[in-house]
Amino acid sequence: MAVRFPNKFSGALADKICEGTKAGYTRKAVCDTVEISVDTLRSWLRKGAEDSAPELLKKFRRDFDKAEKEATIYLMDTIKFHSKKDWKAAAWLLERTRNGFKLRSRMSQETQRRIDELAVQKAELELEYIQAKTKALKGGSIGPEQILELLNDSSKREEKPVH
Repeated sequence: MAVRFPNKFSGALADKICEGTKAGYTRKAVCDTVEISVDTLRSWLRKGAEDSAPELLKKFRRDFDKAEKEATIYLMDTIKFHSKKDWKAAAWLLERTRNGFKLRSRMSQETQRRIDELAVQKAELELEYIQAKTKALKGGSIGPEQILELLNDSSKREEKPVH
């Protein structure tokens, strides 16, 4: 039988959570400090957004949301301040806030689709090569030039246009 711990939520605990959040700590760090799980925090926040929630839980939800926003502003201001002396801080900020500077690949969807098509085509050709080589080795009478000829013939028969 699972052990169920009593609900630890209180105004004092809510204040500690909001204080840590406002200081810029992650949800995990704040939860570890007050000895609750992140799932518990999520549950309290979800319940605090409901119309039927107790007023203390609704207030916690509002205060927590405000604390997260204030932490974001504080951390962004800190990065902007340091970017005046070190360009890497500004680059870090751009990479995380502006789509054109994101660290993810900058290739277009069309280019990625084309790369994917070529990868499939390459795999198919490698399979044909292995099949031809296996056939040649089993028979023992086909040399490398004949294997190449077989491959060329099979690719002409199954030639597919690549868009």
